[in-house]
Amino acid sequence: AICCGLAAMESGAAGLGASWAVARPKPRTPNKTHTSPTENHNGHIIWIKLRDRSERDALIQHLAIHKIMGTFHYIPLHSAPAGPKYGSFVGNDKYTTRESERLLRLPIYHGFTEVDRVVSCIERFFDSAQ
Repeated sequence: AICCGLAAMESGAAGLGASWAVARPKPRTPNKTHTSPTENHNGHIIWIKLRDRSERDALIQHLAIHKIMGTFHYIPLHSAPAGPKYGSFVGNDKYTTRESERLLRLPIYHGFTEVDRVVSCIERFFDSAQ
């Protein structure tokens, strides 16, 4: 399954608002960002968790062809140049690297109006993979 979500701040701590999991091949349409003066949200990331890094990278390329910005979410600290300099990884890396390679961030910003176009592009990507 593909997992998608809108990350939000809840009570000062990172939380997950409006999240959902969907089965292939068609991701559900994300909840649209509300931009009216009477509706507020504090979401700052819309993400998709894909099967693996190669699927994530292929979707990033597909989105780019359609002029949609998609990017990886983060590089784990232990893999970044500053990681070994300022700390050390303790234990086995069972999840951190693998999960970081699956995350894809989608565009979200104030006034973003192209949710339907982004969702359609993602649906076409998975439809063509079948």
